[in-house]
Amino acid sequence: MEISQEGRSGMRLRFSRWLGLALVSLVALAACQGQGDGQQSAGAVAVPVRVASVREGAISATLSFSGSIQAADQVELLPGTSGRIERILVDVGSVVRQGEPIAQLETDTLRAALKSAAATLQSAQAQLNNALAGARPEQVAAARAGLEAARVKLTDMRDGGRAEQIATAEANVARAQARLYELRAISQAQVDKAAADLASAEARLNQVLNPTLADLQAAEAAAGAAQASLQSAQAGLDRLLHPGPGDVAVAEANLESARARLAAVRERPTIGIIEEAQRAVEGAREALLEAQRRLAGFDNQLRDVSGGAAYLAAWSALNTVRTRLEQDLAGNVPPTQLQADQLAVEAAWQGIENAERDVVWSKLGFTAGEYTAAQSGVKTATQNLKDARKTLVDLDPAPKDEELRAAEVAVRSAEASLDRLVNPSAADVAAAQAAVDQARSALAAAQNRLTTLKDPTPADVEAARAAVASARVAFQAAQAKWGQPKDGVSPSELQAAESDLIRAQNDLALARNPFTAADLQAQEQQVAQLANQATLAENPYTSHDLQRLTAGVAVAEAAVEQARLVLDQATVTAPFDAIVAKKYLSRGALAGPATPIVSLVSSRVEVVFHVEEAALGRIGTDQAVTFTVPAYEERAFMGQVSSIAPIADAASRTFTVKITPEDAAGRLKAGMFANLQVIVAGRERALVIPRPAALERPDGPVVFVVRDGTAEMRRVRLGLTGDSDVEVLEGLAAGEAVVVQGNRTLRDNDPVKVIEP
Repeated sequence: MEISQEGRSGMRLRFSRWLGLALVSLVALAACQGQGDGQQSAGAVAVPVRVASVREGAISATLSFSGSIQAADQVELLPGTSGRIERILVDVGSVVRQGEPIAQLETDTLRAALKSAAATLQSAQAQLNNALAGARPEQVAAARAGLEAARVKLTDMRDGGRAEQIATAEANVARAQARLYELRAISQAQVDKAAADLASAEARLNQVLNPTLADLQAAEAAAGAAQASLQSAQAGLDRLLHPGPGDVAVAEANLESARARLAAVRERPTIGIIEEAQRAVEGAREALLEAQRRLAGFDNQLRDVSGGAAYLAAWSALNTVRTRLEQDLAGNVPPTQLQADQLAVEAAWQGIENAERDVVWSKLGFTAGEYTAAQSGVKTATQNLKDARKTLVDLDPAPKDEELRAAEVAVRSAEASLDRLVNPSAADVAAAQAAVDQARSALAAAQNRLTTLKDPTPADVEAARAAVASARVAFQAAQAKWGQPKDGVSPSELQAAESDLIRAQNDLALARNPFTAADLQAQEQQVAQLANQATLAENPYTSHDLQRLTAGVAVAEAAVEQARLVLDQATVTAPFDAIVAKKYLSRGALAGPATPIVSLVSSRVEVVFHVEEAALGRIGTDQAVTFTVPAYEERAFMGQVSSIAPIADAASRTFTVKITPEDAAGRLKAGMFANLQVIVAGRERALVIPRPAALERPDGPVVFVVRDGTAEMRRVRLGLTGDSDVEVLEGLAAGEAVVVQGNRTLRDNDPVKVIEP
């Protein structure tokens, strides 16, 4: 039950008044009892009272505060630069507009600084323009020509001599070689072959006489591999000629597995199905975002109306306990915990219903049902998004082309293997038999090689030694013949041919490389030097130079802008529409960034008052406020709450509230005292009675209703309390007459006499 709308101080005051009236009533009652029994026996005397009718009407509850009028903006106006004041254009009480000059400082020095900065900028810009223009064209052309000539020469030097000279030298070498080969008894290739045969025979003998562990292991491995190859080939031939039931079953199982794999690959979802699932996820995400935006819009509106914050807090509490219930249902928790969660959810719903009654829905563009639907919409959209994501995750990826082809090849291979086992062709049998024969021959050779290494016979050793001796004789004979002329050719003739070949080879080397490495290095250095000169001619300024010059221009421009800004700051202007409140300096005084010239206050004012924490929840921005000031007691001013401090004052533990007043005539001045009335609640249609009609009793409020000349005491439940009326929620009906004067000493069923006002 809402007993008071005027804050804690009003409650204490009314309680004190009620206690005093109660004491007075008790004293009067005792006096009446001292003589009342005799009077009642002779006949009761009617008590004169005044009455008023219970009526329907509007009522509003207000809170009262004290505040002050303050200027909305106030500033101590300081110049942005230092200088002597040349002129002050305002005086105390002057009205100025935003941008209007207030004072003017001397500017001669500042103008000279601006002119110097502009000259520096012009010089820096000229240097940058020269750098951007680049080198003179004739200098660039000369440097490029010199570089090109040096490069051509270097190319010629690297290419060697002239092609016709090289061709002639190569022809001379070929003729000299042919002549020498004609004169020799044997060629160099024949000598090299004899040397290779000798080395092979010696290695063979060394293995026979002193086989190493590696030689034996290699021979054994070769024999084992040959044996395995023979067994594999024989097994393959046997399967072709006499396939067993197990072989056929394995082949059939392999074929069935390959076919199942191919079917599984083909049955996997297509790209279209996966894309459709992805679109479903995107659609669910967009739906969730839209539901969240709709709910957020409702939330923002609720924060700005009375009761909205509590309503939002109740919904937040419901979402918290509902989430905990869902988690516990999915987990392994005792039944008692689930029951407690369910009770918490039901209590949260009840809290929402209670908070909903205090929301001023008439100021909102939606109803409580629409807000509940928005909450459910967010929850449903969240679940839909989870389901769409799960559906997408459960889909296997679409098969790739190479994966499908591999599965088809595996099926064909399995079919061919099964067909060879069931119906082998003559060609398959012949090929298998040839593989067996070849493997058998390889095994015999490997076994002979291993036997020779493990236990060579004297005949094996003798044969190896004989092979070495024969190869050595052949090599020595080849060497002897290589240095000897053919029959009919003299030694001097052979020596002359060798000399001719050496001379022809030297001439070819000189024709191919007429320049030494030092010559090439010198020419390369010259090309590099000329390339640097050409680059410098084309770009006489490096990127670093351009950056430096560009930075110089930027610095000069900044200096000009700074000088212009300082010059502009010599004229002190009003930052907003204002009135000159104080004047600190006069003409000729030295002003600076730390010395204020005048104090300005805005003509626009605001009302400031402080609210305790208990009443803060009943005040919101844009809320209507009425107030009076002692200077104009005959009229009430209107205003709206423009701001509420986000934090409390540390000393007073109160919150500062500002009001924008309606004062087109400009009557309100900074420093005035204000008495404020803030309407915190109201109803357009309510049962109301005058405030004196309601009497506070220890067991609750009562009123006296006049019926047939008798005062009937009724207990009532009161609602909002206004300036002169109080709302009755229960206990009275419209049109009934209630006692408003003379009711302090009445008792139930006392006779009364209504006195007309």
